[in-house]
Amino acid sequence: MDDELIAHERFMTASHDRRTRGTGSHALIVKAAQALPARDRALLEAVFQDGRSAAELARVRGVSPRHLSRTIRVLVKRVLSPEYRFVVANRRHWPRSRAKVATVCFVQGRGIREAARLARLTFHSARRHHDAVLALLSAEPPSRAVTQDPTHDTATPMSHTPPTPSQRGAA
Repeated sequence: MDDELIAHERFMTASHDRRTRGTGSHALIVKAAQALPARDRALLEAVFQDGRSAAELARVRGVSPRHLSRTIRVLVKRVLSPEYRFVVANRRHWPRSRAKVATVCFVQGRGIREAARLARLTFHSARRHHDAVLALLSAEPPSRAVTQDPTHDTATPMSHTPPTPSQRGAA
């Protein structure tokens, strides 16, 4: 099992309060959150780095603690997802419109329609870029699909290498 999956399982089974602050999974979440928009990144840093409670942050933001806890769970699920890590690691190697759609959908967590509006594309074009990113991700071998550092944008482009005859089962 890779570190991100373990961190995700730990998060889902443990509460995200001060009792679990400082664990390796929290450091992983904070590191991965660096690609998020500033408001989302600040929320995850406040919870997982500073140890502030959801109730405390909810009072400051003027929302219910239940709503904020759900927001935190959604953000953590997103930053630990393979799609998020793949986009962050590879988007600088893609055409501008594909990178924009991928960032809006997989990093910011917005829909394809919003991505199309922001990238000034038709919905159809944005959906094609979205689907292309998912196809690129699924074409990668699991060991290469995601780089070790999900926050570092200088990874080499992921390219699909066809299997050799011996890998296909042919002699």
